[in-house]
Amino acid sequence: MATEFSIGQMAKLFATSVKTLRYYADTGILPPARIDVHSGYRYYTIAQFERLNTIFYLKKLGLSLSEIKTHLAAPDRESLIKQLKHQQMTIAEQIAALQRVQQHLQTRIKALSTLSEFDRPYLETLPARPCLRLSVPIRSNQDLELALRQFDPQALADATLFSGGVGVIRAQSAINASDFESISAIFVLADRSGNANLPGGKFATLNFNGGHDHAAPAYQQLLKFIADHHLKVCGDAIERTLIDQDVSADPKDYCTQIQLPVLTLP
Repeated sequence: MATEFSIGQMAKLFATSVKTLRYYADTGILPPARIDVHSGYRYYTIAQFERLNTIFYLKKLGLSLSEIKTHLAAPDRESLIKQLKHQQMTIAEQIAALQRVQQHLQTRIKALSTLSEFDRPYLETLPARPCLRLSVPIRSNQDLELALRQFDPQALADATLFSGGVGVIRAQSAINASDFESISAIFVLADRSGNANLPGGKFATLNFNGGHDHAAPAYQQLLKFIADHHLKVCGDAIERTLIDQDVSADPKDYCTQIQLPVLTLP
């Protein structure tokens, strides 16, 4: 058996690349056992096999090359345990983040797949939904965009990642006065906790083709549905754009949803 292995042979034995071994050598994490002074060729020995195995193992566990190099320079069990526990916490955070993305995906797929056809009001019961809310009058799309910048950028990114997470509030008093233009607040749905909640309960819901600025006819239709079913509006309107130009290039697909909390009249 050979006592020395060229860098090419070493790469083949460990199913890695020559470039990787050169990088490990240059950074000092795995220097070659010998460098030929005439040719500059690098050679490794069997004694270095275990060190390379350890590098690959710790790398698979997620440790950085810097952390691996520190450990290999002065191997210490307690120090390694500490590093591995830190990596375990990091992975747990990454898993939680991926689970939130997965939930976003499931929710968005379900919403896009099960949207009721336009202009057909229906009743539904919903739980309270945590959100970030900002009470500010909105008179135009420009006002809306500027107000959204007041939210935490990460919360806004999470909410808008798959759309449908940003919405507006129209006060009950405005709805009762047939004012379908005034917007009293904006909100961003939150994964966990926020500074407010969208209330849970029974809602009369309507999906219509268009955006916030074309909501008036939809509100009139929804209020008629509520009256016909002997219901009464009991809170502010929740309004979200579910499909816009960022989801579909076809304006016929654009969808905004209105949810009006209701009570049954005695």
